[in-house]
Amino acid sequence: MEEDDLGRLQLLGVRTAVDLRTDEEALRRPSRVDTICECRSLPIDPYGEDALPVEEQIARGELDRFGVAEMVELYLGMACRHAGQFATLTAILADGGAHAVVFHCAAGKDRTGIAAALVLDLLGVPHARIALDYELSGRFLDLDAGPLMRAIRSRGLPTEAFEAFLRPRRVVMLRFLAVLTEEFGGAERFLVEEGDMDPEIPPRLREMLLEP
Repeated sequence: MEEDDLGRLQLLGVRTAVDLRTDEEALRRPSRVDTICECRSLPIDPYGEDALPVEEQIARGELDRFGVAEMVELYLGMACRHAGQFATLTAILADGGAHAVVFHCAAGKDRTGIAAALVLDLLGVPHARIALDYELSGRFLDLDAGPLMRAIRSRGLPTEAFEAFLRPRRVVMLRFLAVLTEEFGGAERFLVEEGDMDPEIPPRLREMLLEP
């Protein structure tokens, strides 16, 4: 993050930054946001303790595609394993004294995308709109020089087989939210029952963040 970026955050009145990266990621690439605001760490491991990152599975020859179905499974696994972390994020957002709040991960697509989707679903935003917002974030991603692309190219695999992982696709978020609704009744029930979220948080968020 450059000085100009920090300046923009200050102009926006950011008082709290929530880092969704693991402790290892944060040590490897320390954030500079803590120089301008309070930082909170809510580590979320995308793959779980026993699973290898996708790029390592590709390099080992264990994976030759990662499509929409795999992305939805990845997102559901993240949400279920870390429901408590996502619930804690809603509590931070519901604290008026913490605002403005920014939350981020490494690329700003998967962990951040799930977090944003859960919050927007709590607020009653239509799923189609949430999925569009998720897909639009891809305009600001540059993954062509990352470890995933290096692994794909080193094995001569077609990038199309990993398009759903490389770029945020609307269909992934729509299916994730559909399964969340079908299995848990939506983000609110999911976070209350699986993440022990305070039931008073959703109405507080709606009062704070929605226009009358």
